[in-house]
Amino acid sequence: MTDASPNAARATILGVLTPHGDGATVHFERTYATSAADLWSGITSPDRLKGWLGTLTGDLTVGGRYRIAMSDEPDSENNHTGEVLVCDEPRRLVVTWDFPGEGTSELEAIVAESGGGAALVLDHRGLNRAQARDYGAGWHTYLDDLGTALAGGTAQDWNGRFERVLPDYQAQLPKDEDPAEATPSPEEA
Repeated sequence: MTDASPNAARATILGVLTPHGDGATVHFERTYATSAADLWSGITSPDRLKGWLGTLTGDLTVGGRYRIAMSDEPDSENNHTGEVLVCDEPRRLVVTWDFPGEGTSELEAIVAESGGGAALVLDHRGLNRAQARDYGAGWHTYLDDLGTALAGGTAQDWNGRFERVLPDYQAQLPKDEDPAEATPSPEEA
C-alpha cells in the first residue's frame, strides 16, 4: 500500500490503469491513518461522503438504488446513479455506476485493517480507455479528498489538483495505443 497523504499523492501515481481490449480498469490501493470501521463509514455514510465526493441519497443495501450528486446545482449533469450489487459491511461494496452520456460501469471498494491504519482497494471496471484516463485522475483527486476528510480537513482546489495529475493518467493509456481512438490508416479509410 502507499501513503495517501495529499503531498505523497502529488509525487506518486497511486492509480493503475489496465487496458482490456477496447476498455480499461482503474485500480487504486490507498492506506489511511484510521480504522477500517471509520474508513467504511467515510465511504458509505451520507454525512461523511458529502465531505469528499458528493451528496448520497438512496439505499445502500443489495438491490437498492442510490444517487450521488457531485454538484450543489439541482439540475447538474454531475449526478451518478446506480444499483447496489454487493454490500458486505464493513468490508466490501460493489455498485453499478451510471453517469449521463456514459455506459454502465462497475465500482468495487474493499476495506481492510492494514498495519496501523485501514486500506482501501478501489476498482472501477467497464470503462472505455478515454473514460479510464479521466476517472483515474478523478478518483486520484477524490481519494486524496477522502484522506483529507478522514483527517478532519477540507479539500481545496479540486479542479487544479485534477488537472495536475491528469497527464500522468493520460500517459498510462496513450491515445495512440487506444483502438477506439486510433486514426485509421489510408488503406482502412
